[in-house]
Amino acid sequence: MKCTWMKCWTAMFLAPIFLAGDGLWFSTATAQAVEIDFEDLTLTPNSVWSGVDPTFNDGAGVNDSFISHGAVFGNYHEHAQSTWPPYGEYHSWNGWAYSNQTHNPADYMEGDYTPGDGSNGNPNPVPVGVPGQFHAVAGAGAGGSANYGVAFPGWVTLPTITLPAGGQLEGAHFTNVNFAYYSMLEGDSFAKVFTEADQDWFRMTVTGKAVGGGLLGSVPVYLADLRDANSRPDNERKDPYILKDWTYFDLSSLSEAATLEFEFLSSDIGLFGMNTPSYVAIDNIVVVPEPSTIALIGIGVCCGLVWWRRGRKK
Repeated sequence: MKCTWMKCWTAMFLAPIFLAGDGLWFSTATAQAVEIDFEDLTLTPNSVWSGVDPTFNDGAGVNDSFISHGAVFGNYHEHAQSTWPPYGEYHSWNGWAYSNQTHNPADYMEGDYTPGDGSNGNPNPVPVGVPGQFHAVAGAGAGGSANYGVAFPGWVTLPTITLPAGGQLEGAHFTNVNFAYYSMLEGDSFAKVFTEADQDWFRMTVTGKAVGGGLLGSVPVYLADLRDANSRPDNERKDPYILKDWTYFDLSSLSEAATLEFEFLSSDIGLFGMNTPSYVAIDNIVVVPEPSTIALIGIGVCCGLVWWRRGRKK
């Protein structure tokens, strides 16, 4: 019995394969899409990892990272003594963090963010401002899962993901974090209330780069878009919104990317740059094996079946 191309391709596309009566089952689960969902990372309940350790002060910054399902998320954190006397010791981070912090979005009452001092009478306000930077506005991870990622750009570097080798990017789920969402909803001492009258928007641009850094392209992801329908050639959605649910965005035009960079811009620009808090929450990044990888899996399954069958006949 020869392993012909027809038989090999049949094995590839009909897998997983069950041989009735033989009690043998081959699975090609490795050929299925992989979701980078952060669930392989360990956190204590209602906590976050951003690299920052308030008990540690080395006077310098640290380039760091974490890995989820083969994807590498860059992180930079700093623990130092400020030369500006009012602030003393400080701790900061940028790049990527991961969180399992939760809240009930239904607890929100107008005024939780501005003035945010409890004078609106809410006995259980949602986390807002800087304390809300690690809270996905949806209340938990995508689909109610525990863990999710959070991005925040630095002064020099952008949040960067190095994707697993041998895969092709399909898309990911995004939503706002509380800090950004409620700032756009209510405004604050820096940022304005987003309105349809002002045609406001908050956009993240996902840029894909090849191995070696060559630019492959970019995809706009609108985290808020209150422009009218005729002003959105770069946004499929036509309804005015500030994103508050986990939403899937197609990134397949960047399928060959080895790394992704995330950049933020909004209509609310001040003297020192963008006023909108530049954060995003991410979950369930979908990556599928390259066709060549799937073909090799199929050939391996076919030839393995031939070898096993021959052994049984002997």
